[in-house]
Amino acid sequence: MYEQYYKILGLKPGASNQDIKKVYRLLAKKYHPDINPSPFAHEQFTAIAEAYEVLSSLDPLKVKRSDPEDMQTYEYYIKMAREKARQAAQMRYEKLRREHEAFRESGLYDLSILFSYVQNILIILFTLFLLAFPVYLVLKEKTFVMFFLWIPGIFLLFYLKDKRKTLFRPGPFFYSFKDLIRLVRSHSSVGPETCTYCSDKKADSVSYRINMLKVSNIQLDFIGGLWHQARYKREYTRVNLPRSKKAFHIHSLVSMLKISIIIVFLILLPVDSLICRLIAGIITAGLLATLILLLTRTKSKVSYLLNRLMVTRIICWLVIVLLVTDIRDFPNIRSTDYTAAGVVIWLFLQELFIEPVSRIFFRKDILHKPLFRQPVLINRLVEQGYQNYFEIPVWSTIFPLIKWLF
Repeated sequence: MYEQYYKILGLKPGASNQDIKKVYRLLAKKYHPDINPSPFAHEQFTAIAEAYEVLSSLDPLKVKRSDPEDMQTYEYYIKMAREKARQAAQMRYEKLRREHEAFRESGLYDLSILFSYVQNILIILFTLFLLAFPVYLVLKEKTFVMFFLWIPGIFLLFYLKDKRKTLFRPGPFFYSFKDLIRLVRSHSSVGPETCTYCSDKKADSVSYRINMLKVSNIQLDFIGGLWHQARYKREYTRVNLPRSKKAFHIHSLVSMLKISIIIVFLILLPVDSLICRLIAGIITAGLLATLILLLTRTKSKVSYLLNRLMVTRIICWLVIVLLVTDIRDFPNIRSTDYTAAGVVIWLFLQELFIEPVSRIFFRKDILHKPLFRQPVLINRLVEQGYQNYFEIPVWSTIFPLIKWLF
């Protein structure tokens, strides 16, 4: 009777509890609603959970199959375990579905889809560069020295060929353009509330939404030196902060100013290093934005992003950039042979150092606490363990920058 459960998990009868747990985690991840959009994912997830519950709670080998009384007891417990497994699987799937819906509604899902499009475009451009640059050198300089670039270029070409059907189909956006317009209008508030950012104004415009998340029950399983699994529980919440027309217009102006200044610096600043141009643009944009906010007596909408962990991250980034660039001819800062590699390596490995370094100077419970005064609701959520984004490689750098810009 229990053989069917082993078959569902793809195991042989008599597999150990460790093997059952390992395969269950892999299959549950495969049919997780965040990953598998199939209409049959729910049914598969339920069957997998049922098989896991039965096989992990019973040991059928201990039953004497020749004893009718034992067989009746066995069948009874199988029936009870099956019902319990179905209920647990349904509850677990509903919980995952709610978390998935909250993730999509928060806008982070659409942002991840957009990031996938940008990433795929960059991979295509990089592949074309690796294949075309050696040919350009042959035609212009009559040198064949750079043809080794074809090796990674060909590998990337095969990768693009394998991914050609899904390369520009990472998934549909949750919000359409009409949904975004309707969402903006639905968050327009006219009432007795005071503007969060201009204390002398009433809230009569689009409120500012802040999405926060709480990560808990983190579990890591290391299987060998190169493979591991991470499991965690995440809870999302959103805060709508009342805003006046004055604050909305000032915030929009500041966002456009930041983007314009960074673009101008990237194009026109007479510095060889592109990374240094970007950093100079960000610093200049931040200073001018702060000046405008002070002159108009308007609070920044993104001051909640600046906490002790972020300060440590910014300082570490500046130190890394200084180490991998040539500043001997300052202000003409030049890139070196190590600049690109240093920035990419730090982008992916920074999380191994940022929090440990922060804990040297600050207590763990205040790392995510904003440096500037925030509304009571945000302070309360921070005290409960909520934060602004996942502390994971790349994302922890790109997400705050995007929020700061927009």
